[in-house]
Formats: sequence, structure tokens, C-alpha cells
Amino acid sequence: MARVMVAALPGGASWSDGVPVQSVRASGTIQGIVFDSLVASAPLPGAEVTIEGTELAVLTDRNGRFRFDSVPPGRTVLRFYHSRLDSLGFGVAPVALDVSDGKTVQARLATPSPAAFYARLCAGTRAPSSGVLLGVVRDVDDRRPLPTADVEVAWAEWTVGTSGMVRNERREHATTNANGAYALCGVPADVPVVARASSAGHITGLVEIDFAQRIFNVRDIAVSLADSDATPAFLARVDSLAARGDSVAGRGSASLRGVIRAPDGRVLPDAQAALLGFPISSGRTATASTRSRTSRQGVRRSRSVRSDTPQRA
Repeated sequence: MARVMVAALPGGASWSDGVPVQSVRASGTIQGIVFDSLVASAPLPGAEVTIEGTELAVLTDRNGRFRFDSVPPGRTVLRFYHSRLDSLGFGVAPVALDVSDGKTVQARLATPSPAAFYARLCAGTRAPSSGVLLGVVRDVDDRRPLPTADVEVAWAEWTVGTSGMVRNERREHATTNANGAYALCGVPADVPVVARASSAGHITGLVEIDFAQRIFNVRDIAVSLADSDATPAFLARVDSLAARGDSVAGRGSASLRGVIRAPDGRVLPDAQAALLGFPISSGRTATASTRSRTSRQGVRRSRSVRSDTPQRA
């Protein structure tokens, strides 16, 4: 009796002209870009793009681009996430598209338009030359978000009175949510403003912010909950000393090191750097006594710096 040998083919394989052939699963390609239309008006690097219902996920490159290969044909839903946007409460709608076998489909994902997001955040119609300041208040030491922190933004407006130009101080406040995020509507977008945050009896120095005519600006603020100088009591002392024209010596424990460069990238030796002191309620600013000059390599180092102090060169 002749013996017959039977070979089992892998799943999906078939015979063609006596040769086993593995069938190829149909698939397509998705490539595209993620765009930040709210804050930067530029491609968004580091965003995670996912295909709904699968475990497929990629990160956008520095140009905001991404690519999926071997995507099954049919209706596909894309979503994207970014830690920066998520912390601020930016909700992004999914994008649906059709993938065909052997074809490449282009996709464009974007944050909500500025007008749409403003309507979600702020009541009423946006005034001309106004914007929204967004951010997260964190503990400077462990970077954890600080809920119920107070954020204050201040700026000056000039009006014409009977005796000439009159300066009016304007201030707005916001309280951070459970994630430490805040949003301040109606902030001038055509002039620089200053912001500060306070939490648990501790307060920061001023942070200067320039919207550069954009509707949205994102600025995180760090508060030191351990520094004894970061308190309203110390601020009152600075206020009193500045009123007499005195300077205030820094007593912080942090150090600052950096390189100062010209706009063309050249290092700047002998450049002078100073630390901004606490703001003064009358609009004056106490001058911190901590100053330094850069070396021949453009390097500067400052000691006894408060851990939340804004810096300026």
C-alpha cells in the first residue's frame, strides 16, 4: 500500500501551481499632522495619536507629523492626546476617515479653533485686543498641581482726564481647579501684563507675560510652600524697605546657572544679569541685591536665589 503524506499549511495559506502561498492581509497607510491652532499656531510635537478600538499609537515628531502603516481597510477613527493640553482641559474631537487597501490617506488633526474654545471658556463676546491666560500652578519642589491656588493678573490702563493722562490699575483673579489649572478671560493681548500666584499662605514674585496679539497664552507658575521669604509678610517688609529706597538682600537657597546669548546665538561675556525682586503695591519694584556677570563663555551663576523667583537678563 502506498503511503500518503499530508502537510498542514499555516492559516490563511493556499496552493498555487503546487507551491504553498501565504495570503497577504489587506492594509493601508495613514499619515498626517497634528496642529496647535490655539496657542502656538504651529504643528504640535510630542502628541500621542491613537486609532480607536486598537492598541495602535504613535507620537508626533518635532514637525507634528505622524504615520501608521498596516492599518486594516475600513472606517477608522483617530484621536490625539497631549499632556500639556489635557492638563488645561482642552477637549479634542475625534476624526473619522476611510482607509483603502494599498492606499495612503492624509489626516489633519487640530485643537479647537480659538473662537470655539473661547466660547467654551468665557462668557460673552470677546473684546477686541483681549485674550485668555491659561496654565497650571504647581509646587516648585515636587511639581504637583496645587488646587484652590489664587492667580492674579495685573496691568495698567491709561485714560484722559481733566488734568491729563490718568493711570488706572486693573486686576483679575482666578482660582485653580482640582488639577491645578486656571483660566483668566479678558486679559489684554496688546500690552504686557504681570501675573503671580499664591497658595497656602505663600506667594510668588511677578511673572511678565506678553500675548503678542494672540488670543491664548499658556503660563505655568511655581509656588514655593517651604521658602520663608515666599510669604505676604516678607512682601510687606520689602514694601516698607522699598518705600525708603533700600534694596533687599536675597535669602533663598536655590542656585541659578545659565548661558546668555545674543539673537544670533553668540555667547555674551560680561553681560549683567539681575534677579527680579518682589513687586510693590504702588507699582514700584524692589531691586534684589543678587547680581552676576557672565564669564568669557557667557555663563552666569547666581546664589541665594528664591526657588520661585522670575529671572531677567
